[in-house]
Amino acid sequence: MNPSFPRFRLAAPLLLLFVLCGSPLASAAEPGSFTFPMRDREALPLGEVIISGNHHTDEAVILRILGFRPGDTVSRADVDAAWDRLEDSGFFRTVDVDLDESGDEAILKITVEEDLQTFYGPVVRYDRRFKYFLGAYIEQKNFRGRGEKLRLEGAALYARQARLTWDRPWFLGRTGLSAHFEADFLQGDFVFRPTRFRKWHVGLGVRHTWGALFAEAGARAGVFEQRDTYTWMAPWRGSGGPGVLETLPAGTESHMVFTGAVGVDSRSNPYYPRRGVYLEGRLRAWSSDDFPSYLESAVDARLFVPMPWKHHILAVRAWGRTVDGPAQLDNRLYFGGPGTIRGTAFGQREGDKGYLLTAEYRMPLFLMPISPQGELVGVGIHLFADAGDAWYDGADAGHALQSAGAGLHLNLDTLQLRFEAARTSAGDWGFEFMDRFNF
Repeated sequence: MNPSFPRFRLAAPLLLLFVLCGSPLASAAEPGSFTFPMRDREALPLGEVIISGNHHTDEAVILRILGFRPGDTVSRADVDAAWDRLEDSGFFRTVDVDLDESGDEAILKITVEEDLQTFYGPVVRYDRRFKYFLGAYIEQKNFRGRGEKLRLEGAALYARQARLTWDRPWFLGRTGLSAHFEADFLQGDFVFRPTRFRKWHVGLGVRHTWGALFAEAGARAGVFEQRDTYTWMAPWRGSGGPGVLETLPAGTESHMVFTGAVGVDSRSNPYYPRRGVYLEGRLRAWSSDDFPSYLESAVDARLFVPMPWKHHILAVRAWGRTVDGPAQLDNRLYFGGPGTIRGTAFGQREGDKGYLLTAEYRMPLFLMPISPQGELVGVGIHLFADAGDAWYDGADAGHALQSAGAGLHLNLDTLQLRFEAARTSAGDWGFEFMDRFNF
């Protein structure tokens, strides 16, 4: 399961309602101003940057967002772009910029009014495996005045979860380098086996971007506890024969995971891409004293092509994973249902290795951005086709599960609700609901 799902934000449904009803939308804050009380020059050395109004935000953060410092040569276009970046950062309610070029060196005066820093609200998330999550979150934006984000959330139904995340841009003072820390606890029914489970992990990762290119590295320590003993049919792994009853005793296993990834991300929007490419190669080394260590490798390729008809989009994805040894219970693939092969039985295929192929033709009927970070509201319809399979290490791939269908999608901030009907290759119909993008 993907551990990161979009959440409800209360303002987004209201905003969509106002838009669909034709009500005017007014900004809660004035956009600020940008003035040039000087003579016309192409560029000048920047002599001084005077910043005021930043009672919470570190001045170094504002200078990093600007992208230049005293001593650099700047033009009006440079300052105009920096003003846009400050406005779009989400840290300030208003930004006023005054560029004085009357002397031999330019003087830049920046006055900011800081925005809210603390946010809280409900967590409402649908999940086919656990039915739904209900809980609450609290989030500090621009934490410590350094552009960091600190978020704590918890849920009590149906699974119990507690999650803490911390994100740090400009890690080690380097532009393009960011850090991410997370601590996660989850307890509930395993669903794919007749047992309850409990697990936790802590992890730290870093990511560096160079335009559309990125590289990641990270490490994670975790514990998985199978809380009940059960008996099941052992999988076919190429020897020993299938259909052997196997008893799996309750127990606890710990592990370390080391991750590396490289890729390119040129998508126009992470929440509703209209064009671009996402390509990622990822390696994860699993190490443990409680099960044989193994190497997992995965490739994820996504392409978004704008069509000439009314902003339609063709989206295709190919994803695959392989391992060089059996994966432990919590890291196996469980395919079927929303997010994999829609219309098929939930968790119908499982294994250590697998692939997914998906094509969608998306027809947005209405889209409106509500944030410079890409959040939007809108509605549209889509056609899709899915294919995929999962199998255990030592066995061969079988016939792919296949389905095709159509649906309606509703965008609310970072959330996307999907209502879909799918027909499998066997002729069976199924109806699915998701609260996130299939990809």
